[in-house]
Amino acid sequence: MKRLSLLLLILLSLGVIAQNESPIPLPDSLAGRLKEHRKTDFARAEALDAAIGFYDKKERILDAQGYIQELSSLANDLKDNYYIALSDYYIGYCELEKHNYAASINKLNEAYRRAEMLRLTDRTRLLLGRISLTKSSGFLSLNMFPEGFETLERGLDAVDEVDLKLRGRLLNNLGNLHADIGNSQAALEAYKNALKGEERGWYHYNIATVYSDMGYYDSALMYLDSAMFLSTSLDDSLRAKQLKGVIYNKQKLPQHAEQCFEECMEDLRFCENPELILVVNLNNAYTALRNKDFQKAMQLENNAEEIAHQLQEERKVLDCLGLKTLILKGMGKFEESLTCILQYDSIRESILSRQDRNKVHEIAHLREITALEQQFEVERKVAKQRMRYMGVIALLTIVLVLTIVFFLVKNKRQKELLLKQELDLRNREVTSKTMSQMQTNEVLNEVIEKLTHLANNPKGVGNPLPTAIRELKSRVDDGAKTDFDYYFVQVHPDFYAHLKRDFPDLSKNELRLCALIRANLNIKEIANLNNVSIDSVKSSRKRLRKSLGIVDSNVDLVDFLSMY
Repeated sequence: MKRLSLLLLILLSLGVIAQNESPIPLPDSLAGRLKEHRKTDFARAEALDAAIGFYDKKERILDAQGYIQELSSLANDLKDNYYIALSDYYIGYCELEKHNYAASINKLNEAYRRAEMLRLTDRTRLLLGRISLTKSSGFLSLNMFPEGFETLERGLDAVDEVDLKLRGRLLNNLGNLHADIGNSQAALEAYKNALKGEERGWYHYNIATVYSDMGYYDSALMYLDSAMFLSTSLDDSLRAKQLKGVIYNKQKLPQHAEQCFEECMEDLRFCENPELILVVNLNNAYTALRNKDFQKAMQLENNAEEIAHQLQEERKVLDCLGLKTLILKGMGKFEESLTCILQYDSIRESILSRQDRNKVHEIAHLREITALEQQFEVERKVAKQRMRYMGVIALLTIVLVLTIVFFLVKNKRQKELLLKQELDLRNREVTSKTMSQMQTNEVLNEVIEKLTHLANNPKGVGNPLPTAIRELKSRVDDGAKTDFDYYFVQVHPDFYAHLKRDFPDLSKNELRLCALIRANLNIKEIANLNNVSIDSVKSSRKRLRKSLGIVDSNVDLVDFLSMY
Protein backbone atom coordinates (compact mmCIF):
# COMPACT_ATOMS: atom_id res chain seq x y z
CA MET A 1 0.00 0.00 0.00
CA LYS A 2 2.87 2.36 0.69
CA ARG A 3 4.02 1.71 -2.86
CA LEU A 4 0.56 2.65 -4.14
CA SER A 5 0.51 5.87 -2.11
CA LEU A 6 3.91 6.83 -3.51
CA LEU A 7 2.66 6.05 -7.00
CA LEU A 8 -0.36 8.32 -6.55
CA LEU A 9 1.76 11.18 -5.29
CA ILE A 10 3.93 10.82 -8.41
CA LEU A 11 0.79 10.88 -10.55
CA LEU A 12 -0.36 14.09 -8.94
CA SER A 13 2.83 15.78 -10.16
CA LEU A 14 1.83 15.12 -13.78
CA GLY A 15 -0.78 17.88 -13.81
CA VAL A 16 0.60 19.98 -16.66
CA ILE A 17 -1.90 21.46 -19.07
CA ALA A 18 -1.19 20.21 -22.58
CA GLN A 19 -1.50 22.77 -25.33
CA ASN A 20 -3.94 21.90 -28.11
CA GLU A 21 -2.79 21.60 -31.68
CA SER A 22 -4.90 24.50 -32.97
CA PRO A 23 -3.82 27.92 -31.66
CA ILE A 24 -6.24 30.21 -29.86
CA PRO A 25 -7.19 33.23 -32.02
CA LEU A 26 -6.41 36.70 -30.71
CA PRO A 27 -9.25 38.88 -29.40
CA ASP A 28 -10.55 41.43 -31.90
CA SER A 29 -9.03 44.32 -29.92
CA LEU A 30 -5.50 42.87 -30.09
CA ALA A 31 -5.89 41.74 -33.72
CA GLY A 32 -7.07 45.24 -34.64
CA ARG A 33 -4.16 46.79 -32.79
CA LEU A 34 -1.70 44.67 -34.79
CA LYS A 35 -3.37 45.70 -38.06
CA GLU A 36 -3.30 49.35 -37.05
CA HIS A 37 0.42 49.35 -36.22
CA ARG A 38 2.20 47.75 -39.17
CA LYS A 39 5.27 49.98 -39.25
CA THR A 40 8.57 48.86 -37.75
CA ASP A 41 8.37 51.18 -34.76
CA PHE A 42 7.82 51.06 -31.01
CA ALA A 43 4.03 51.07 -31.41
CA ARG A 44 4.33 47.79 -33.34
CA ALA A 45 6.64 46.38 -30.64
CA GLU A 46 4.10 47.25 -27.93
CA ALA A 47 1.29 45.65 -29.95
CA LEU A 48 3.33 42.45 -30.39
CA ASP A 49 4.13 42.36 -26.67
CA ALA A 50 0.43 42.69 -25.87
CA ALA A 51 -0.41 39.79 -28.22
CA ILE A 52 2.29 37.58 -26.68
CA GLY A 53 1.07 38.55 -23.19
CA PHE A 54 -2.41 37.30 -24.12
CA TYR A 55 -1.07 33.82 -24.90
CA ASP A 56 1.13 33.91 -21.80
CA LYS A 57 -1.90 34.51 -19.58
CA LYS A 58 -3.69 31.64 -21.31
CA GLU A 59 -0.62 29.41 -20.62
CA ARG A 60 -0.27 28.92 -24.39
CA ILE A 61 3.06 30.67 -24.99
CA LEU A 62 4.01 28.29 -27.80
CA ASP A 63 1.08 29.63 -29.82
CA ALA A 64 2.80 33.03 -29.81
CA GLN A 65 6.11 31.91 -31.37
CA GLY A 66 5.42 33.73 -34.64
CA TYR A 67 4.86 37.00 -32.80
CA ILE A 68 7.96 36.35 -30.64
CA GLN A 69 10.17 35.92 -33.71
CA GLU A 70 8.78 39.12 -35.22
CA LEU A 71 9.37 41.00 -31.97
CA SER A 72 12.97 39.72 -31.85
CA SER A 73 13.64 40.89 -35.41
CA LEU A 74 11.95 44.25 -34.79
CA ALA A 75 13.88 44.79 -31.53
CA ASN A 76 17.19 44.27 -33.33
CA ASP A 77 16.14 46.68 -36.10
CA LEU A 78 15.19 49.29 -33.50
CA LYS A 79 18.39 48.53 -31.54
CA ASP A 80 16.36 48.76 -28.33
CA ASN A 81 17.94 46.78 -25.49
CA TYR A 82 14.71 46.43 -23.53
CA TYR A 83 12.80 44.76 -26.36
CA ILE A 84 15.84 42.64 -27.29
CA ALA A 85 15.97 41.36 -23.68
CA LEU A 86 12.18 40.87 -23.67
CA SER A 87 12.21 38.83 -26.92
CA ASP A 88 15.13 36.72 -25.62
CA TYR A 89 13.07 36.06 -22.49
CA TYR A 90 10.10 34.88 -24.55
CA ILE A 91 12.35 32.63 -26.67
CA GLY A 92 13.82 31.10 -23.49
CA TYR A 93 10.30 30.64 -22.11
CA CYS A 94 9.29 28.71 -25.26
CA GLU A 95 12.37 26.48 -25.00
CA LEU A 96 11.39 25.69 -21.40
CA GLU A 97 7.89 24.65 -22.54
CA LYS A 98 9.55 22.35 -25.10
CA HIS A 99 11.67 20.86 -22.25
CA ASN A 100 14.89 22.12 -23.85
CA TYR A 101 16.19 23.21 -20.48
CA ALA A 102 19.82 23.96 -21.38
CA ALA A 103 18.83 26.05 -24.42
CA SER A 104 16.19 27.78 -22.30
CA ILE A 105 18.57 28.71 -19.49
CA ASN A 106 21.22 29.87 -21.98
CA LYS A 107 18.74 32.23 -23.67
CA LEU A 108 17.36 33.45 -20.36
CA ASN A 109 20.90 34.22 -19.19
CA GLU A 110 21.39 36.41 -22.28
CA ALA A 111 18.11 38.17 -21.55
CA TYR A 112 19.04 38.73 -17.90
CA ARG A 113 22.49 40.15 -18.70
CA ARG A 114 21.02 42.60 -21.19
CA ALA A 115 18.16 43.62 -18.87
CA GLU A 116 20.64 44.08 -16.01
CA MET A 117 22.44 46.79 -18.01
CA LEU A 118 19.24 48.82 -18.47
CA ARG A 119 18.28 51.76 -16.26
CA LEU A 120 16.53 50.33 -13.18
CA THR A 121 12.89 51.29 -13.68
CA ASP A 122 9.73 49.42 -12.64
CA ARG A 123 9.50 47.95 -16.15
CA THR A 124 13.08 46.66 -15.93
CA ARG A 125 12.46 45.22 -12.44
CA LEU A 126 9.43 43.31 -13.72
CA LEU A 127 11.40 41.90 -16.65
CA LEU A 128 14.23 40.76 -14.35
CA GLY A 129 11.66 39.10 -12.11
CA ARG A 130 9.95 37.28 -15.00
CA ILE A 131 13.28 36.03 -16.33
CA SER A 132 14.28 34.76 -12.87
CA LEU A 133 10.92 33.01 -12.44
CA THR A 134 11.19 31.14 -15.75
CA LYS A 135 14.89 30.30 -15.28
CA SER A 136 14.22 28.90 -11.79
CA SER A 137 11.64 26.53 -13.32
CA GLY A 138 14.37 25.21 -15.64
CA PHE A 139 16.76 24.63 -12.74
CA LEU A 140 13.94 22.96 -10.79
CA SER A 141 13.29 20.57 -13.69
CA LEU A 142 17.02 19.65 -13.76
CA ASN A 143 17.18 19.28 -9.96
CA MET A 144 19.84 22.00 -9.88
CA PHE A 145 18.68 23.37 -6.56
CA PRO A 146 21.56 25.74 -5.59
CA GLU A 147 21.30 27.50 -8.94
CA GLY A 148 17.51 27.66 -8.54
CA PHE A 149 17.73 29.22 -5.08
CA GLU A 150 20.27 31.81 -6.27
CA THR A 151 18.10 32.71 -9.28
CA LEU A 152 14.98 33.16 -7.15
CA GLU A 153 16.80 35.31 -4.59
CA ARG A 154 17.98 37.63 -7.38
CA GLY A 155 14.47 37.74 -8.80
CA LEU A 156 12.92 38.61 -5.44
CA ASP A 157 15.50 41.38 -4.89
CA ALA A 158 14.75 42.82 -8.34
CA VAL A 159 10.95 42.77 -8.02
CA ASP A 160 10.85 43.83 -4.36
CA GLU A 161 7.38 45.39 -3.83
CA VAL A 162 6.86 46.58 -7.42
CA ASP A 163 4.51 43.71 -8.35
CA LEU A 164 3.13 41.58 -5.50
CA LYS A 165 1.60 39.03 -7.89
CA LEU A 166 4.92 38.36 -9.59
CA ARG A 167 6.60 38.28 -6.18
CA GLY A 168 4.02 35.66 -5.15
CA ARG A 169 4.88 33.47 -8.15
CA LEU A 170 8.58 33.72 -7.31
CA LEU A 171 7.85 32.71 -3.71
CA ASN A 172 5.73 29.82 -4.99
CA ASN A 173 8.70 28.52 -6.99
CA LEU A 174 10.88 28.99 -3.91
CA GLY A 175 8.41 26.82 -2.01
CA ASN A 176 8.60 24.18 -4.75
CA LEU A 177 12.40 24.08 -4.40
CA HIS A 178 12.20 23.67 -0.60
CA ALA A 179 9.52 20.98 -1.00
CA ASP A 180 11.66 19.03 -3.48
CA ILE A 181 14.60 18.87 -1.04
CA GLY A 182 12.31 17.91 1.85
CA ASN A 183 12.40 21.25 3.72
CA SER A 184 8.68 21.31 4.53
CA GLN A 185 8.71 24.22 7.00
CA ALA A 186 10.57 26.51 4.60
CA ALA A 187 8.22 25.43 1.79
CA LEU A 188 5.16 26.30 3.89
CA GLU A 189 6.61 29.70 4.78
CA ALA A 190 7.30 30.49 1.12
CA TYR A 191 3.84 29.35 -0.02
CA LYS A 192 2.07 31.35 2.70
CA ASN A 193 4.12 34.46 1.88
CA ALA A 194 3.04 33.99 -1.75
CA LEU A 195 -0.59 34.29 -0.61
CA LYS A 196 0.09 37.87 0.52
CA GLY A 197 0.44 38.93 -3.09
CA GLU A 198 -2.52 37.05 -4.52
CA GLU A 199 -5.11 34.57 -3.27
CA ARG A 200 -4.54 31.87 -5.89
CA GLY A 201 -6.04 28.39 -5.62
CA TRP A 202 -2.74 26.93 -6.80
CA TYR A 203 -0.92 28.29 -3.74
CA HIS A 204 -3.53 26.75 -1.41
CA TYR A 205 -3.12 23.46 -3.29
CA ASN A 206 0.66 23.52 -2.76
CA ILE A 207 0.23 24.22 0.96
CA ALA A 208 -2.21 21.32 1.19
CA THR A 209 0.33 19.05 -0.55
CA VAL A 210 3.01 19.89 2.04
CA TYR A 211 0.61 19.38 4.95
CA SER A 212 -0.41 16.03 3.43
CA ASP A 213 3.24 14.93 3.20
CA MET A 214 3.75 15.97 6.83
CA GLY A 215 0.69 13.96 7.92
CA TYR A 216 -1.39 17.02 8.92
CA TYR A 217 -4.44 15.84 6.98
CA ASP A 218 -7.03 18.13 8.56
CA SER A 219 -4.98 21.23 7.65
CA ALA A 220 -4.44 19.81 4.17
CA LEU A 221 -8.19 19.28 3.67
CA MET A 222 -8.91 22.83 4.86
CA TYR A 223 -6.52 24.32 2.28
CA LEU A 224 -7.90 22.02 -0.42
CA ASP A 225 -11.41 23.38 0.22
CA SER A 226 -9.97 26.90 -0.25
CA ALA A 227 -8.16 25.77 -3.40
CA MET A 228 -11.40 24.43 -4.92
CA PHE A 229 -13.24 27.62 -3.97
CA LEU A 230 -10.58 29.84 -5.56
CA SER A 231 -9.94 27.64 -8.60
CA THR A 232 -10.51 29.41 -11.92
CA SER A 233 -10.49 26.30 -14.12
CA LEU A 234 -11.94 22.81 -14.12
CA ASP A 235 -8.44 21.31 -14.16
CA ASP A 236 -7.44 23.07 -10.93
CA SER A 237 -10.64 21.95 -9.25
CA LEU A 238 -10.06 18.35 -10.38
CA ARG A 239 -6.52 18.36 -8.99
CA ALA A 240 -7.76 19.53 -5.62
CA LYS A 241 -10.46 16.84 -5.54
CA GLN A 242 -7.88 14.22 -6.56
CA LEU A 243 -5.58 15.11 -3.66
CA LYS A 244 -8.58 15.16 -1.33
CA GLY A 245 -9.41 11.59 -2.35
CA VAL A 246 -5.77 10.52 -1.82
CA ILE A 247 -5.83 12.02 1.70
CA TYR A 248 -9.07 10.19 2.51
CA ASN A 249 -7.39 6.96 1.43
CA LYS A 250 -4.45 7.75 3.74
CA GLN A 251 -6.95 8.32 6.56
CA LYS A 252 -8.52 4.95 5.71
CA LEU A 253 -11.81 6.55 4.70
CA PRO A 254 -12.45 4.68 1.43
CA GLN A 255 -16.06 5.80 1.14
CA HIS A 256 -15.10 9.48 1.24
CA ALA A 257 -12.28 8.80 -1.22
CA GLU A 258 -14.63 6.94 -3.58
CA GLN A 259 -17.10 9.84 -3.43
CA CYS A 260 -14.35 12.31 -4.36
CA PHE A 261 -13.19 10.20 -7.29
CA GLU A 262 -16.75 9.62 -8.50
CA GLU A 263 -17.26 13.40 -8.56
CA CYS A 264 -14.04 13.66 -10.54
CA MET A 265 -15.30 11.05 -13.02
CA GLU A 266 -18.45 13.14 -13.51
CA ASP A 267 -16.38 16.26 -14.15
CA LEU A 268 -14.23 14.43 -16.70
CA ARG A 269 -17.04 14.82 -19.25
CA PHE A 270 -16.07 18.51 -19.50
CA CYS A 271 -12.32 18.03 -19.20
CA GLU A 272 -10.06 18.24 -22.27
CA ASN A 273 -6.78 17.53 -20.47
CA PRO A 274 -5.77 13.92 -21.23
CA GLU A 275 -3.10 13.83 -18.52
CA LEU A 276 -5.63 14.82 -15.88
CA ILE A 277 -8.13 12.25 -17.19
CA LEU A 278 -5.40 9.64 -16.86
CA VAL A 279 -4.72 10.60 -13.23
CA VAL A 280 -8.45 10.51 -12.35
CA ASN A 281 -8.81 7.02 -13.80
CA LEU A 282 -5.72 5.78 -11.95
CA ASN A 283 -6.79 7.22 -8.60
CA ASN A 284 -10.28 5.83 -9.02
CA ALA A 285 -8.74 2.45 -9.91
CA TYR A 286 -6.62 2.60 -6.75
CA THR A 287 -9.74 3.25 -4.63
CA ALA A 288 -11.53 0.33 -6.30
CA LEU A 289 -8.46 -1.83 -5.55
CA ARG A 290 -8.63 -0.89 -1.85
CA ASN A 291 -12.30 -1.88 -1.85
CA LYS A 292 -11.29 -5.17 -3.60
CA ASP A 293 -13.45 -4.31 -6.63
CA PHE A 294 -10.84 -5.75 -9.00
CA GLN A 295 -12.97 -5.69 -12.14
CA LYS A 296 -13.70 -1.98 -11.79
CA ALA A 297 -10.08 -1.30 -10.93
CA MET A 298 -8.87 -3.16 -14.04
CA GLN A 299 -11.33 -1.33 -16.29
CA LEU A 300 -10.22 2.07 -14.99
CA GLU A 301 -6.54 1.08 -15.28
CA ASN A 302 -7.05 -0.02 -18.89
CA ASN A 303 -8.62 3.36 -19.67
CA ALA A 304 -5.64 5.12 -18.13
CA GLU A 305 -3.13 2.88 -19.92
CA GLU A 306 -4.79 3.53 -23.29
CA ILE A 307 -4.49 7.28 -22.76
CA ALA A 308 -0.84 6.87 -21.71
CA HIS A 309 -0.05 5.03 -24.96
CA GLN A 310 -1.87 7.72 -26.95
CA LEU A 311 0.25 10.37 -25.29
CA GLN A 312 3.37 8.30 -26.07
CA GLU A 313 4.65 9.01 -22.59
CA GLU A 314 6.66 6.07 -21.26
CA ARG A 315 6.63 7.38 -17.72
CA LYS A 316 2.84 7.43 -17.68
CA VAL A 317 2.74 3.90 -19.13
CA LEU A 318 5.11 2.89 -16.33
CA ASP A 319 2.73 4.30 -13.71
CA CYS A 320 -0.14 2.33 -15.22
CA LEU A 321 1.85 -0.92 -15.27
CA GLY A 322 2.76 -0.47 -11.61
CA LEU A 323 -0.91 -0.27 -10.64
CA LYS A 324 -1.88 -3.07 -13.03
CA THR A 325 0.68 -5.34 -11.36
CA LEU A 326 -1.02 -4.85 -7.98
CA ILE A 327 -4.51 -5.41 -9.44
CA LEU A 328 -3.48 -8.70 -11.14
CA LYS A 329 -1.80 -9.83 -7.94
CA GLY A 330 -5.02 -9.13 -6.03
CA MET A 331 -6.98 -11.12 -8.62
CA GLY A 332 -4.61 -14.06 -8.17
CA LYS A 333 -3.23 -13.82 -11.72
CA PHE A 334 0.40 -14.16 -10.68
CA GLU A 335 1.83 -15.08 -14.10
CA GLU A 336 0.26 -12.03 -15.72
CA SER A 337 1.38 -9.96 -12.75
CA LEU A 338 4.95 -11.22 -13.25
CA THR A 339 4.77 -10.29 -16.95
CA CYS A 340 3.70 -6.77 -15.97
CA ILE A 341 6.58 -6.56 -13.48
CA LEU A 342 9.07 -7.51 -16.20
CA GLN A 343 7.56 -4.95 -18.56
CA TYR A 344 7.66 -2.40 -15.76
CA ASP A 345 11.33 -3.07 -15.01
CA SER A 346 12.29 -2.97 -18.71
CA ILE A 347 10.58 0.37 -19.33
CA ARG A 348 11.89 1.77 -16.06
CA GLU A 349 15.50 0.85 -16.91
CA SER A 350 15.11 2.39 -20.36
CA ILE A 351 13.69 5.60 -18.91
CA LEU A 352 16.35 5.86 -16.22
CA SER A 353 19.18 5.21 -18.66
CA ARG A 354 17.90 7.79 -21.14
CA GLN A 355 17.15 10.21 -18.34
CA ASP A 356 20.66 9.84 -16.92
CA ARG A 357 22.20 10.46 -20.34
CA ASN A 358 20.01 13.51 -20.87
CA LYS A 359 20.78 14.82 -17.40
CA VAL A 360 24.50 14.40 -17.92
CA HIS A 361 24.29 16.19 -21.26
CA GLU A 362 22.11 18.97 -19.83
CA ILE A 363 24.30 19.46 -16.76
CA ALA A 364 27.51 19.42 -18.82
CA HIS A 365 26.02 22.02 -21.14
CA LEU A 366 24.94 24.10 -18.18
CA ARG A 367 28.41 23.84 -16.65
CA GLU A 368 29.80 25.27 -19.88
CA ILE A 369 27.23 28.07 -19.73
CA THR A 370 28.13 28.71 -16.08
CA ALA A 371 31.83 28.88 -16.97
CA LEU A 372 31.07 31.35 -19.75
CA GLU A 373 28.95 33.39 -17.33
CA GLN A 374 31.80 33.47 -14.83
CA GLN A 375 34.19 34.59 -17.56
CA PHE A 376 31.69 37.25 -18.61
CA GLU A 377 31.37 38.36 -14.99
CA VAL A 378 35.15 38.71 -14.68
CA GLU A 379 35.30 40.68 -17.92
CA ARG A 380 32.46 42.88 -16.72
CA LYS A 381 34.25 43.58 -13.45
CA VAL A 382 37.41 44.47 -15.37
CA ALA A 383 35.36 46.74 -17.62
CA LYS A 384 33.78 48.35 -14.56
CA GLN A 385 37.22 48.87 -13.02
CA ARG A 386 38.46 50.37 -16.28
CA MET A 387 35.42 52.64 -16.41
CA ARG A 388 36.08 53.65 -12.81
CA TYR A 389 39.67 54.58 -13.66
CA MET A 390 38.51 56.47 -16.73
CA GLY A 391 36.00 58.29 -14.56
CA VAL A 392 38.72 59.29 -12.10
CA ILE A 393 40.93 60.50 -14.96
CA ALA A 394 38.04 62.42 -16.47
CA LEU A 395 37.29 63.97 -13.08
CA LEU A 396 40.92 65.02 -12.62
CA THR A 397 40.95 66.46 -16.15
CA ILE A 398 37.82 68.47 -15.40
CA VAL A 399 39.34 69.75 -12.16
CA LEU A 400 42.53 70.73 -14.02
CA VAL A 401 40.58 72.52 -16.75
CA LEU A 402 38.46 74.35 -14.18
CA THR A 403 41.60 75.35 -12.31
CA ILE A 404 43.18 76.74 -15.49
CA VAL A 405 39.97 78.58 -16.35
CA PHE A 406 39.82 79.97 -12.82
CA PHE A 407 43.34 81.36 -13.02
CA LEU A 408 42.73 82.73 -16.52
CA VAL A 409 39.60 84.52 -15.34
CA LYS A 410 41.40 85.74 -12.26
CA ASN A 411 44.30 87.02 -14.39
CA LYS A 412 41.87 88.73 -16.75
CA ARG A 413 40.14 90.43 -13.83
CA GLN A 414 43.49 91.57 -12.47
CA LYS A 415 44.39 93.03 -15.88
CA GLU A 416 41.02 94.77 -16.07
CA LEU A 417 41.56 96.16 -12.58
CA LEU A 418 45.04 97.44 -13.51
CA LEU A 419 43.64 98.99 -16.71
CA LYS A 420 40.88 100.68 -14.73
CA GLN A 421 43.41 102.01 -12.24
CA GLU A 422 45.56 103.30 -15.12
CA LEU A 423 42.53 104.99 -16.71
CA ASP A 424 41.60 106.57 -13.40
CA LEU A 425 45.19 107.84 -13.05
CA ARG A 426 45.14 109.34 -16.55
CA ASN A 427 41.74 110.85 -15.87
CA ARG A 428 43.11 112.48 -12.74
CA GLU A 429 46.11 113.72 -14.73
CA VAL A 430 43.80 115.29 -17.33
CA THR A 431 41.71 116.91 -14.63
CA SER A 432 44.77 118.14 -12.76
CA LYS A 433 46.38 119.56 -15.92
CA THR A 434 43.12 121.21 -16.92
CA MET A 435 42.59 122.75 -13.48
CA SER A 436 46.17 124.07 -13.49
CA GLN A 437 45.66 125.62 -16.91
CA MET A 438 42.38 127.17 -15.80
CA GLN A 439 44.09 128.79 -12.84
CA THR A 440 46.69 130.20 -15.23
CA ASN A 441 43.90 131.47 -17.46
CA GLU A 442 42.24 133.18 -14.50
CA VAL A 443 45.49 135.05 -13.72
CA LEU A 444 45.95 135.98 -17.34
CA ASN A 445 42.34 137.15 -17.60
CA GLU A 446 42.85 139.44 -14.62
CA VAL A 447 45.91 140.88 -16.33
CA ILE A 448 43.92 141.30 -19.54
CA GLU A 449 41.17 143.17 -17.65
CA LYS A 450 43.68 145.59 -16.18
CA LEU A 451 45.44 146.15 -19.48
CA THR A 452 42.06 146.63 -21.16
CA HIS A 453 41.25 149.34 -18.64
CA LEU A 454 44.54 151.08 -19.44
CA ALA A 455 43.89 150.72 -23.15
CA ASN A 456 40.52 152.41 -22.80
CA ASN A 457 42.23 155.43 -21.17
CA PRO A 458 45.25 156.12 -23.36
CA LYS A 459 47.50 159.00 -22.59
CA GLY A 460 48.72 159.47 -26.11
CA VAL A 461 48.52 158.26 -29.70
CA GLY A 462 50.22 155.01 -30.81
CA ASN A 463 49.75 153.19 -27.52
CA PRO A 464 51.07 149.55 -27.92
CA LEU A 465 48.79 148.07 -25.30
CA PRO A 466 45.81 147.24 -27.57
CA THR A 467 48.03 145.16 -29.85
CA ALA A 468 49.54 143.23 -26.90
CA ILE A 469 46.09 142.56 -25.48
CA ARG A 470 44.90 141.05 -28.74
CA GLU A 471 47.91 138.74 -28.98
CA LEU A 472 47.50 137.68 -25.34
CA LYS A 473 43.81 136.87 -25.86
CA SER A 474 44.58 134.75 -28.91
CA ARG A 475 47.14 132.66 -27.00
CA VAL A 476 45.65 132.50 -23.50
CA ASP A 477 43.72 129.19 -23.93
CA ASP A 478 45.62 127.37 -26.66
CA GLY A 479 47.75 125.34 -24.25
CA ALA A 480 44.81 124.29 -22.09
CA LYS A 481 42.70 123.18 -25.04
CA THR A 482 45.53 121.24 -26.64
CA ASP A 483 46.47 119.46 -23.40
CA PHE A 484 42.86 118.61 -22.61
CA ASP A 485 42.22 117.11 -26.03
CA TYR A 486 45.41 115.04 -25.84
CA TYR A 487 44.75 113.55 -22.40
CA PHE A 488 41.02 113.04 -22.96
CA VAL A 489 41.62 110.95 -26.09
CA GLN A 490 44.17 108.86 -24.17
CA VAL A 491 41.64 108.07 -21.44
CA HIS A 492 38.55 107.74 -23.69
CA PRO A 493 39.87 106.70 -27.13
CA ASP A 494 36.45 105.75 -28.61
CA PHE A 495 34.37 108.56 -27.14
CA TYR A 496 34.21 110.82 -30.24
CA ALA A 497 33.70 107.88 -32.64
CA HIS A 498 30.75 106.43 -30.67
CA LEU A 499 29.19 109.85 -30.23
CA LYS A 500 29.47 110.68 -33.96
CA ARG A 501 27.95 107.27 -34.79
CA ASP A 502 24.78 108.02 -32.82
CA PHE A 503 24.70 111.80 -33.48
CA PRO A 504 26.40 112.53 -36.82
CA ASP A 505 25.09 116.16 -36.98
CA LEU A 506 26.99 117.39 -33.90
CA SER A 507 29.34 120.28 -34.60
CA LYS A 508 33.02 120.41 -33.56
CA ASN A 509 32.25 122.80 -30.68
CA GLU A 510 29.38 120.56 -29.51
CA LEU A 511 31.64 117.50 -29.56
CA ARG A 512 34.23 119.33 -27.48
CA LEU A 513 31.56 120.49 -25.04
CA CYS A 514 30.44 116.84 -24.69
CA ALA A 515 34.03 115.89 -23.84
CA LEU A 516 34.28 118.62 -21.19
CA ILE A 517 31.00 117.48 -19.62
CA ARG A 518 32.13 113.81 -19.81
CA ALA A 519 35.27 114.87 -17.88
CA ASN A 520 32.86 116.02 -15.16
CA LEU A 521 33.79 119.75 -15.40
CA ASN A 522 31.17 122.18 -14.10
CA ILE A 523 29.82 125.23 -15.93
CA LYS A 524 32.30 127.69 -14.39
CA GLU A 525 35.27 125.45 -15.17
CA ILE A 526 34.15 125.04 -18.78
CA ALA A 527 33.72 128.82 -19.11
CA ASN A 528 37.23 129.49 -17.78
CA LEU A 529 38.75 126.82 -20.03
CA ASN A 530 37.09 128.21 -23.14
CA ASN A 531 37.52 131.83 -22.03
CA VAL A 532 33.77 132.53 -22.37
CA SER A 533 31.04 133.68 -20.02
CA ILE A 534 29.00 131.36 -17.79
CA ASP A 535 25.78 132.36 -19.56
CA SER A 536 27.34 131.39 -22.86
CA VAL A 537 28.13 127.90 -21.47
CA LYS A 538 24.57 127.54 -20.16
CA SER A 539 23.16 128.42 -23.58
CA SER A 540 25.54 125.94 -25.26
CA ARG A 541 24.40 123.17 -22.87
CA LYS A 542 20.73 123.83 -23.71
CA ARG A 543 21.44 123.65 -27.44
CA LEU A 544 23.46 120.47 -26.87
CA ARG A 545 20.52 118.79 -25.06
CA LYS A 546 18.33 119.46 -28.09
CA SER A 547 21.00 118.14 -30.48
CA LEU A 548 21.25 114.96 -28.36
CA GLY A 549 17.46 114.57 -28.33
CA ILE A 550 17.19 114.81 -24.54
CA VAL A 551 13.64 116.01 -23.80
CA ASP A 552 13.31 114.95 -20.17
CA SER A 553 14.78 117.63 -17.89
CA ASN A 554 15.47 114.97 -15.24
CA VAL A 555 18.13 113.34 -17.44
CA ASP A 556 21.58 114.44 -16.36
CA LEU A 557 24.04 115.25 -19.17
CA VAL A 558 26.98 113.75 -17.28
CA ASP A 559 25.11 110.43 -16.76
CA PHE A 560 23.97 110.39 -20.37
CA LEU A 561 27.45 110.99 -21.80
CA SER A 562 29.00 108.43 -19.41
CA MET A 563 27.47 105.73 -21.62
CA TYR A 564 29.95 106.61 -24.39
